Amino acid sequence: MMATTHSDIILQHINNMLSLSGREDAAEISQNLKYIPNDLLRAEQIKVYQLKCGKNGFAIPTFNDVLDSIIEEAYSIQE
Repeated sequence: MMATTHSDIILQHINNMLSLSGREDAAEISQNLKYIPNDLLRAEQIKVYQLKCGKNGFAIPTFNDVLDSIIEEAYSIQE
């Protein structure tokens, strides 16, 4: 599958699933966050490319709520 995005939220979630898959306590954290094993990612499963246009983004409050949630998950995973 190929996907394109400008979303930091999606990229953070991909990072969360990569980080979680490498943790010894991944099963416990996955259960707490309601993820199943197939939700986790391994580095060899994905490729990420970044294209920069040099423009600043803008705030979208509904996205910020989701981003806050994903950041909280990142803290849980990266402890």
